[in-house]
Parts: sequence; C-alpha cells; structure tokens
Amino acid sequence: MKMAGRYVSIVCLAAVAFFSLASIALADTQTTTPGMTERVIWDTVQVAAYRVNVSHIGNLHAEVTFNPDWADFDIYIYDEACRSVWEEPMGYSGMLAGKEVIDHYVSQADFDNAPGSTEVIPEDPYTGEPEHLRGIDFSVVIVAFNETARFKVWGYAPYTDTSVGMTVSDRWNWRSETFRFPGTRSGWGTLKGAPYGNSWDFTPTSEGEGQIRLQWPATKVGDQWTVTYDATNAPYPANMETYLYAGPSWGTVFEEKGYDWYAPQAQDSGQWYGHKNTWTVSESGDFRPWVKYHYVPSLVGVVNDATLGPDSGPKEGISTIGYKATVFFPQNLRITSSSSRVALGKKATFRGTFALNGGWQVGAKVSLQMQDPVKRTWQTVRSVTTTLGGKWTVQFTPRRTAWYRVMAAGDDGTGLPTEYSLSRSIRVV
Repeated sequence: MKMAGRYVSIVCLAAVAFFSLASIALADTQTTTPGMTERVIWDTVQVAAYRVNVSHIGNLHAEVTFNPDWADFDIYIYDEACRSVWEEPMGYSGMLAGKEVIDHYVSQADFDNAPGSTEVIPEDPYTGEPEHLRGIDFSVVIVAFNETARFKVWGYAPYTDTSVGMTVSDRWNWRSETFRFPGTRSGWGTLKGAPYGNSWDFTPTSEGEGQIRLQWPATKVGDQWTVTYDATNAPYPANMETYLYAGPSWGTVFEEKGYDWYAPQAQDSGQWYGHKNTWTVSESGDFRPWVKYHYVPSLVGVVNDATLGPDSGPKEGISTIGYKATVFFPQNLRITSSSSRVALGKKATFRGTFALNGGWQVGAKVSLQMQDPVKRTWQTVRSVTTTLGGKWTVQFTPRRTAWYRVMAAGDDGTGLPTEYSLSRSIRVV
C-alpha cells in the first residue's frame, strides 16, 4: 500500500496556493458512453518538509507521530538532489499504530557525492554563528496519505564537533543532536490527505473498463474550481501520485508513481495534463464488479522555486495543492434518482437508465425489488420497460422503510447474466 523502497524526485511548484480545505465531489453522472458512470472530485492534499543538516557520518533517525492513529501518514528522507535515500529495511516504518520511524546511515560516500559538504564555514562576526562544516542538508518529508491528522516529528542527527577536529569520519569528534518539528516538544501540526470512504470509494456494478484521471494543480476562486497547470511556464508544479485499491484487504489495482521530472504528462493528444490510469473490471479477472474500490491521490513534495528546476530542494513547512480527479467506472443499470422518504400511503418514484454492450437498451424489462427487512431476501414488486436512451421510471407505494434496487437481464456471453443497480433506502413516515 505504501510508497516504500523506491526513487522519488521532488518537483517544482511556482506558487503553492492555500485555500479552503472543503472538498467538492460532484454527483455521479451517466456519461455519453452508455453504461459508464463519471465522478468528479475537486480537493486539496498536503505535505510537510523540514530541513536537517548533517556534518558527520552516522545515523539520521526520524519518526512521525500522528493522531488519530488510524490515519495513514508516510515519512521519507531526501538528500540535496531530492532523491529518497533511506536504506532497506526501513526501520519500523508502518509497524506501529500512529507512528512511523525511518533511518538513514549517512556514510562517507554521501559526503563524497555532495560537493562542498566538507567545506569549513568560519565564525560569522555579525551573527555569532560558530565555525562549522557545511555538511549535507537532508529533508524529512511527511506525506498525508490518508485522512487529516495532527502530527509531530522527532529525531536525531550526527554533527561534527569542530573543537576536536574537522574530519567527518573520526570516531571521537562528533555529537548527536535532536530535532523537533513543527516546533516545541508539545507542538503539533495538521496535514490533510484523501479521506477514507465518502467520494473516494466507489463500486462498479458491471464488467467493463475503469479509468481515473488526476490533474493538478487546481485552485478555487470564489465557488469555482479550475485546473491551473501551464505546460509552458510551469513545467514542474508538484510531485503527485495516484493509487487505487480493491476490497477490504486493499489489494493494489495500480500505483502511478509519476513521470520524468514529475511534470503532468500530456494526455489525449495534449487535451489535458496529468495521470491517466485504466483497469479492467471482470468477473473472471482480478478486479471484479461489486467490489468497493478506494482511490488515493497523494502529494509527495513541492520545491522552492520553479525557475531553479526540480533539484532546487524541498519547500520547507507545510504545502497545499489542489487537484481534479475524474473517475469512470462501469454501471450498466443505474438508479439516477429516487424518493428518500414518503408518507405512508404515498407513491415513491424511481428513475434510472439501462445500458448493455455499450448501447442503451430500449424496450428491455427492468424490475424494482424490495429487500425484506427480516429475511434479507429480495422480491420483485414492480416491472417496467425502458424507453429511448435506456430510461425507465417506476412508481411504487411502499408500506414500510426498506432498501430497494432494480434488476434486468444481462448478457451472459459478454458480461454478467443479470445486472443489478446499487440499492437505495426509502423511509416511510
């Protein structure tokens, strides 16, 4: 599930916008492609980065504590070239509730590969900063993968004791110093990630192809959201990633780790820029209909200045970026609207559409079914035939509060033998 053990570059964001964290998830709509449902999500995610200077070989240790502990936060260490540098095994990462721990052994090779890292900086007569080695600036990066949570970071790093000697590898001339972010011992920050459930969960009810498009950055002006990526003037807006999981065990459907330099890639002949991922929903495949899927967009990092390129270093502190996610998933038989509550003796109205094999079904039988609240079995209470565009309408007088769905004959040769809709509850008052 996590993004462990891999190379990651942090990319540029010319201007990081901070705005309302309230998300907008548009209602599921039937697309012009029969049987395909579209969901659009506008929202924001966050990442935090803190700089830690190391001037001696030794262990760089960092841990993030977050609350509530069922949130999902990730911790990384990046070098000055914006590369993830931790070594496997990753300490105790992902093993503790509400905490992730990570370690990187800073070696002589790290200093050899960082030009100027062993340069001696003399005492500053104006600020009083003592003589020291330049060292290497690492970044501790905290990613809000799932949920919004409070967090704090603690760790320690090795420093050369210049009063004893300037060699970065001597055994006797170093000390270990602790660091805390975002502030004092009791200080906490807050990071926002994609929430569990809600609009980030969806259920295909038919066989077919699913697709997710992720576009960024996006901003909200007043009540209007828009994608603001400029391929010419802002080629490195952020390092965004896309993940999709299936079922209660969170089986991985796909992981989109980004492109070179993490600029959104041109899609559909340059009509839009971002990630585009597809997968097949099939009863005989790994990813089946009637399984709940969980979508996660993740902001891994942003940097200081787009004019400096993708290696300019992480932007310190907490950064926020907006995005647009468009999710397509197959649902041949849909209830597009229904009464949510009716008075006893009054009629409830259900409306929807029916498609099969990529075409609207006209003159097909659609049956409204009610679930028995005690036996949990389904029984047909009314049947109608579809009209132009696969549309159907059913009116029914419910006698008690219950769940309802519709069913129709499918095509056993190309998909499911019987198609069902998602169920809806009607309360009788």
